[in-house]
Amino acid sequence: MNKITSLLFFLAMTASPAFALSGGPFDNGGTAARLEDGAVYQAVLSFRGGSGFCYFHPEQSLVPEDISVSNTTNIRGSIQNRSVIYYKGISYVGGAFGMSDPDSRYISCIINGNSDITTSNTTSNQNTNNQGGLNTSTVSITNSVVSSNRGFVVNGQWEARMNQMAPTRRFTGKGELVFVPPTGTDAVAGLAFSGYAGLIQAIVQSVGGVTDFTETIIDVYGTAQAAINNALAALPGFLTGAGLDAVQDSGDTVRLRVRGTIRYR
Repeated sequence: MNKITSLLFFLAMTASPAFALSGGPFDNGGTAARLEDGAVYQAVLSFRGGSGFCYFHPEQSLVPEDISVSNTTNIRGSIQNRSVIYYKGISYVGGAFGMSDPDSRYISCIINGNSDITTSNTTSNQNTNNQGGLNTSTVSITNSVVSSNRGFVVNGQWEARMNQMAPTRRFTGKGELVFVPPTGTDAVAGLAFSGYAGLIQAIVQSVGGVTDFTETIIDVYGTAQAAINNALAALPGFLTGAGLDAVQDSGDTVRLRVRGTIRYR
């Protein structure tokens, strides 16, 4: 009887799937506290009229944390901070910034890109000349990443749910992209504000440079004040199209779907 019981117990154990307990005092209850080290979340963006993808690392460095060390930030376009999008004949390259919450299986990302991006690298070399001195030569290399000669900007966001945690994290979600042209009403308002601000500053500097303190100085101040008043009176007409609503109204807004996974370098 004992042999039969032992045999049945053995068969039951071998037929049951193997399992292991995740979590513990050193990994915050997750499968691994350092699972995201050296990893990036990669996502495919699908929407009407175009497509794209993005990479981001939840702990990417956006600003230098140690100024004594060069290249301490994850620059736009790098493997940990990248977005590439195509829409209606124009390509955009930029950055992606995101966060993840594995405990709640939530992930979020913000995207910003431009249709005209050029990078440049400058190197200097020193060579000894015939007189024993040093000659310094500088070489600059310019690389056009994307070029449309339009100056369009794309901004976007998406949120996703991690629907698979093991053996690889996978997620699906949705969001939106807004493609903003440089000729929108808000852009014109910004240009007008900068132009009138420069004009008023030029008037102030012109008056400040007057050194002939005679009776004519009254006429100079009066003329300057009238010019400033005219500028301030004309500016509000250009600012009526400014604001966040104007930015979105002047751009193309598209809904997107996203799917992706975590990737280890």
